[in-house]
Amino acid sequence: MFIDRRDKFAAFLLFLPLIWLAGPIASARKPQLPGQVTPIPRPVGKDYRKLTDSQRSFTNFNVEVVRGFLLEDVGALVPDVYAIHAYESSLVYFQGLAPEPTQRWRTVSNPVSIAAYAEDLLVVGQGNHALARHDLPDGEIIDLLALPSEPADIVVDTDNDEAWVSCMGDDCVVQIDLSSPMRIKKIWSWDEGLELKRPRFLFFDPQTPSPDDNLVYVAPMVSGNNTIFKFNTGPGPDIVDGTSLPAGGLPDEDLFRISTGPDQVEPVIRAAGSLLFGHGKNPVTGDYWMVGLDHLNLEPGMLSEPTVRGKFAMNQLAITSAALFSAGGSPPPEPDSMIDLDDYDVAAPGAQYQSDRSVSFPYALAFEPGTGRAAIAASTSPLVVLTDSAGQRVQEFQLQSNTSVHRGAVARTLAFSSAGLYVYCQETSNILAFRLTGGPPIVSLGLGNDPTPDPVRRGRRTWYDATRSLDGRTSCNVCHPQGGADGLAWLISNDPVDEKGNMVTQTLMGVEDSFPYHWRGERDLEAFNGAFPGLLGTANKLDEQNGELADFVEFVFSLTPPANPLQNGRMDIDAQGRLVQDLDRRLKSRSIPFDLGEGLIPTGFFPHNPQQGNPVMGDDVFHDIPIVFGRTCQECHLNPTGTNGDVLNDGAGPINSAAVLKVAHLDTQLPLKHQPIVQVDFGAGPTEPRNLLGFGTSHKGNRHNLFHFNLRFFPAMTPAQIFDLTAFVHMADHGVAPSIHFAERLHPGSPNSARTRIRKWLLAQARRDWVGVVAFGTFPDRNGNPARIHWEYDPATRRFLPDDAVLQNPQPFSAFRDFANHPELDNVFLGVPPGNEHRLGVDFDDDGLDTGEEIAAGTDVWNPDTDGDGWPDGYEIDNPGDPLDATVPPQDVTIPQLVGPVRLDFANASLAKLHFEADEPVTWEITLTAPNLPTIVEDRLTADRTHTAVVQRLAPSTIGFNSPVDVLVQYTGTLVLRDLSNNASPPIPIPLITTESQIHNGAPDNLVVGLLELVNEVRTPTTYAATANLRIDFREQAPPPLPAAGRVIVAQLLKQQDNGHDWDIVPASDITHDAPASDFGFGPFGLPYGQTPGLLPGPFMVLNLTDLLGLQSVNFSVSQLNPGQKVMFNVLAVFEVPGNWDPMNPVLPPNQVTLDEYQLPATPGDNRRIVSG
Repeated sequence: MFIDRRDKFAAFLLFLPLIWLAGPIASARKPQLPGQVTPIPRPVGKDYRKLTDSQRSFTNFNVEVVRGFLLEDVGALVPDVYAIHAYESSLVYFQGLAPEPTQRWRTVSNPVSIAAYAEDLLVVGQGNHALARHDLPDGEIIDLLALPSEPADIVVDTDNDEAWVSCMGDDCVVQIDLSSPMRIKKIWSWDEGLELKRPRFLFFDPQTPSPDDNLVYVAPMVSGNNTIFKFNTGPGPDIVDGTSLPAGGLPDEDLFRISTGPDQVEPVIRAAGSLLFGHGKNPVTGDYWMVGLDHLNLEPGMLSEPTVRGKFAMNQLAITSAALFSAGGSPPPEPDSMIDLDDYDVAAPGAQYQSDRSVSFPYALAFEPGTGRAAIAASTSPLVVLTDSAGQRVQEFQLQSNTSVHRGAVARTLAFSSAGLYVYCQETSNILAFRLTGGPPIVSLGLGNDPTPDPVRRGRRTWYDATRSLDGRTSCNVCHPQGGADGLAWLISNDPVDEKGNMVTQTLMGVEDSFPYHWRGERDLEAFNGAFPGLLGTANKLDEQNGELADFVEFVFSLTPPANPLQNGRMDIDAQGRLVQDLDRRLKSRSIPFDLGEGLIPTGFFPHNPQQGNPVMGDDVFHDIPIVFGRTCQECHLNPTGTNGDVLNDGAGPINSAAVLKVAHLDTQLPLKHQPIVQVDFGAGPTEPRNLLGFGTSHKGNRHNLFHFNLRFFPAMTPAQIFDLTAFVHMADHGVAPSIHFAERLHPGSPNSARTRIRKWLLAQARRDWVGVVAFGTFPDRNGNPARIHWEYDPATRRFLPDDAVLQNPQPFSAFRDFANHPELDNVFLGVPPGNEHRLGVDFDDDGLDTGEEIAAGTDVWNPDTDGDGWPDGYEIDNPGDPLDATVPPQDVTIPQLVGPVRLDFANASLAKLHFEADEPVTWEITLTAPNLPTIVEDRLTADRTHTAVVQRLAPSTIGFNSPVDVLVQYTGTLVLRDLSNNASPPIPIPLITTESQIHNGAPDNLVVGLLELVNEVRTPTTYAATANLRIDFREQAPPPLPAAGRVIVAQLLKQQDNGHDWDIVPASDITHDAPASDFGFGPFGLPYGQTPGLLPGPFMVLNLTDLLGLQSVNFSVSQLNPGQKVMFNVLAVFEVPGNWDPMNPVLPPNQVTLDEYQLPATPGDNRRIVSG
């Protein structure tokens, strides 16, 4: 893949002076009211050119419960409890304090919220994007309503027979008429003034005397904190605090009030935090409370990894007084009081922090009736605090008390009864009940089995565990909420070792097949282990010997994004109040459902008004038209994930470590970046457009949106091509079919369109392995009597398989719509991720036995290990053991076998993705070899029958080279399966893997350090001396590597601080060396690089040119050291120089040499820098 970096540099300079004039942007996915769908011609469609899916029996969307349970009678001393089980996808009922449910019902997948209405229960599904209405007492689903993407919270207005549901993926709140059948009355989104991202928590505020005046409050989960990218600022960070700007910067609106008499959206609180969760009005004081976090990405003195370590955010309670809150205004008021929830003793001078008393990642909020007191739950530490009416801590409830056998973790929902406090704990799948008088929990209500695979579950505990941080205040979830991103840019370079500049947080959803990691692509996931001490501030890394790191990797690699909501089309509502959906997973010629460029197009740049773009035409632009320096987009952004897995020299960067970036994957990075555009007054000239959260597309966040990015950097495109290309990329598939979120109820009253949707979006796509299908409800048994049966769809036979063969035979879809003969038929059909259908359809505890087999064996349908001996019930039956007797283990001596071939999904320049199935639960190990390259071994510890394997760290080919030859890198490999008894298969050959080409310039010039060593080391108590030997290689045409002669190496010496983590530059006065120079001239005026503001500070060692073998050495010594203090030799840059280079007077001609030839990300970590022995 050829790209001339000098042409790119020239293009960058050409477009730098463009000035953008802007106004407000249009809606996100503009909805229409019921019955107002505008007739449009049938869109022309085409298939995506390449799609990928991941197939496993447990797909991890990492849903976070919002409203996990409700008390049937809050005033009762011991109320009954209804609760959802997000991992099991069930609805359960507890009678009083009975520790186990007395009823358990199947519901939509991954339920996250529950509410009561009349005699029914309403359940919000986030796996299936739907609202289910369950009848009591039998628990049947009697109504089902499709919702926009990622529904989260629900509140019910019984006065007006309405429900309100927040939908994070589509940035909206849905108003629902609860009459039967349920219908959508209105979708509140950007057009209505609800300009926010990822709304989650709602609060309902009834009004008197007229219920027409009832109010709903909503907060964005991801809100930003008024930090903003600024352009062309010279020295210093590229981020500004908006509060310092003339008009206050961004709107930073954190709470919105929705009223329906008349319809109105009003922002009512700003600047309450950057991640927002539970909120509500104190019923006694009238003050408005909001719990959440405020990130410290621009805190003075905290602009590097060492300074921000363990202090990424404040866990806080924001209180806006009733007087200020009711007064309103524009802009809306800020909270009167910001309370540091981690400070356990406000009377003591200074903040008092203690790991087991920190309220890390505060999530849930509940007020005690009649007192004004409130409970606040930490979600990443096992603590709930009770505060007084002013928000001050007065009592603590430990979820993991040493004096109680009842333990909980990751609190999500709180509720007061007349004498107690109930705490829903998602990680431990239970509800703890406490006495308000204090003490440990008195009972644990067990929600049931968590089917999450053990390694993933253990890794999830680490993810949500703030005790692994300084003072127990932060966790991975702080910057990657729910595995996503905080929407902010950070300056967390490991200064002065590795200066990166500011970079925007990336989502980790779907990260497994987007290797390598980080914006620069310089790491695999295991390399992030250093972040635990380096960023979180804990004492140690995760243990690599006992599997702690491996479990964490399993969890992160399991994170799965929802389908791209833009693939569904506009959020329109039909005449029946149902969401109009298009889930066929194809590109359509219709316009994308929002204005791509309004407010961002320079005056006079286009001769016509902005358009929305045609994704079908954009597909052609992306794949077939050479618009990027003679090449197409897809040559770097390769299908199906939007990256070829390689790194790219990024042109004009004056700091090498920030000038080489990974080709960003396009499949999951864009949804959060799609934001309203607002105007910001920077105090010099006209206002400038900015993203609502302050940062947009690109690694620095300096492009407002995808349209702005394309307009800025690709001048060869016509206006129509820019719109079409932008529309196409917005439709990038996430590796998840939209139909997996689909839910439909089929009964005698269903319209014919319901049957069509099930056939088209579920059954047809199941035959393409895009989706699994399950069904449950009422179906006649063999005797013709109505029975409750659950089903799994088998695409091979086109039959639904029952969970109990005693009740029925496999059935075709036609049997479920034979209403003439069986009017009692009433079934719910759900799309689920491929591979999940057996567990969610017929084997609820995923133990290898369906319901009928469990009944025959006498085992528990909902418990995978009835006798508690550590072996799944089905495994014991298949391998003569006794699932009812822990003293009789299974006897398995059979070698596991493949079912069908190993299938290669795709390979790019750095990874390969494969699929296979086994005849029993197995783990796997894949070994790849290629000539002159290291052997690669990849394994996974999750036992399953259905597997998707991603093998990383592959070497790229070199294809399309001018001279001398192309080099194809081809891996042969084997697969070994290992069952639960450790029986291993012989090595099984897998398909030949040929990697894609690296990005190159047509001739060798991508440089890596192939050798770095320290020899002749001499230490005294205060000095250190050594010789550094280096070899510079060309990356192209390897293996074996070609030596890079005539290159200059720039290195720097650092000494370790006393804390053992951080480093300081050794001053010139303490260094002697035999390199020709200690600095070099760079830039338009040839100023010394190390003395130029905004660049890296010196001194350096500028070595002589490498010889014909790419070798060079330097002798050096360092003085003024402390005893035992370590020294680092750090390679900063390698570059080619012009013929008139003078090593004694090293000055680079202006604009002829950039520092991006040295590909730090492609250089092995041990060769980037080395520490003294």
